[in-house]
Amino acid sequence: MVVGLQGSGKTTTIGKLARLLREQHHNPLLVPADVYRPRPLPSSPPWKAARHRGVSLDEQQKPRVICRDALAAARMKGFTVVLIDTAGRCTSMKS
Repeated sequence: MVVGLQGSGKTTTIGKLARLLREQHHNPLLVPADVYRPRPLPSSPPWKAARHRGVSLDEQQKPRVICRDALAAARMKGFTVVLIDTAGRCTSMKS
């Protein structure tokens, strides 16, 4: 799971890490858990990668559900590494 501030390069880092892992003969799955992304999720690199790798994720789900479903899919489809791209936003808690 990659966590950091908004705009710190989490998505870029995950893409580069996935490429390195593939070169080392691993089978990584990129999971986009950032449902608050300004641009549409289907155009983000992790969504494209997940769909290209045969994993169907629903961008309308909550991040927790996306991660749970992705982990189940990774087990079933034989992925060796799961890389989760999280949202980099801080939310305030209202009482």
